[in-house]
Amino acid sequence: FCPLILYQTTRQLVSIRYLAAIEGNSLDSLNQYWFLLCRVVAYAAGVTLFFSGFVFPVILSMNSKTDPDGKAIGKLLAINGLGGLLGCELANGILLSKFGIYGGFLVLASAIGFAVLIVCLLNRRTLWAIAVVVAALAMAIPAIGGYRGLKYVSPRAKTKYAVKDVTFGREGVLMVVEAPGGSRSLLMNNQYVLGSTGHATIERRQLLLPWLLHPQAKKVCCLGLATGISAGGLETLDEPPEVTSVELSETVAEVAKKHFREESRAFYERDGNRIICEDGRTLIAATDNEYDLVVADLFRPYGIGEGRLFSVEHFRNVKRALKDDGMFCQWLPAHQLNEKQFKIIAASFLKVFPETMVVNGGILTKTPSIGLCAWKSGEPWETTDLKAKIESFQQQQKNITDTLTLNAQLLLAGVLKPDQYSDEPLNTLDNALLELDASRNWVLADVRNDRGKGGLSGGGFLSGENLGLFMRKLYKDTDPILDPVHRQQFLQLLQ
Repeated sequence: FCPLILYQTTRQLVSIRYLAAIEGNSLDSLNQYWFLLCRVVAYAAGVTLFFSGFVFPVILSMNSKTDPDGKAIGKLLAINGLGGLLGCELANGILLSKFGIYGGFLVLASAIGFAVLIVCLLNRRTLWAIAVVVAALAMAIPAIGGYRGLKYVSPRAKTKYAVKDVTFGREGVLMVVEAPGGSRSLLMNNQYVLGSTGHATIERRQLLLPWLLHPQAKKVCCLGLATGISAGGLETLDEPPEVTSVELSETVAEVAKKHFREESRAFYERDGNRIICEDGRTLIAATDNEYDLVVADLFRPYGIGEGRLFSVEHFRNVKRALKDDGMFCQWLPAHQLNEKQFKIIAASFLKVFPETMVVNGGILTKTPSIGLCAWKSGEPWETTDLKAKIESFQQQQKNITDTLTLNAQLLLAGVLKPDQYSDEPLNTLDNALLELDASRNWVLADVRNDRGKGGLSGGGFLSGENLGLFMRKLYKDTDPILDPVHRQQFLQLLQ
């Protein structure tokens, strides 16, 4: 009954704010949020966990009275250790993949009931065995009936998605969903959208714009695959480079190959391209002088472990992974950052790459992106060189239809002054500063139901009206690399 209770209690949470809504949006602190979260878990699985936790201690206690040498207890400990290992692998590799989360619970419950039945029969407790069978059937029949109404996509979702595919992996539930307008997306655990065909132009720009700045790049590394649309952004070039895309989730990589081949523009078929299923930070740390261009996708600053991809140590490893004339572009999800957190990332980036140019990912105000670009050599950005690259791109790449990429001068915000954020703290692996601060801010903004509000001074996210205010301030922190008029034109488009 655990899934049924959890579903009815939360109605498949889409985000933290819906959990807060259970309390009538009265939450205003992290402590209140955590207490509510624990209470929901206690409702759903508390009784089951409480009593199942007694099983092993009781068995040990029973054997301790008749096992003076401790041999039986030793065997039990060994079996328990092996069971813990096999249990994890079976749950992830078989129960989840074959039966899903709800079905997996049902199989697990059946296995426990069957084990109790065997114990009763072995001990010649016939009446107990009959009682177990009756009780199991009495619980299983209504439970199975209740499971029919459970959906993996949340009924709370504002967008009424049509589910095209559901895949289970170690990461949870990955769904291919389609919005009413026909846009298809990857939706992970009802929490996060991993790319969308509706934003294909913007996602391809994340690769095209950095390549425009370094058109000699022949070997590109893309940290993050998701749908593969971004990685496929270079496929329309006259002579596309080799692209290595690094994806943490094997489940995501497999589903992307199956459902987004067309949108990735034959990225998966072209010789030279490859996908490596690995933690991007680990792979980069093990790489030396290999890539002409490294492009890092939009990582969640509040995600578990993802804040490490904005650390000084990781930026140093990226620098080492680049060839001597290589370039690095780190994209930032502005709608998931406040001004303070942006400055922490920028200060950490400047510590490794003192000559950093800021670029805009486009003019979306709901989910804006900002890029930090720099050369491994520390070479300064030159106006004449950039103008020549933009003109060459406009003239030679006839298959590119993205207006903003073709007019890249509007997106090049300027070069950060090297000492601009020297007073800001650095994000390192030993302080997890960004991850802790961003996750607190993300949770509290949701429980207060005021995400995007608060203004820049109040810690609001860099989206909506805040984005325009932030860009005006950012322009004061950067030296214009092209005609300053272009910056005003960008602000007008944003407005």
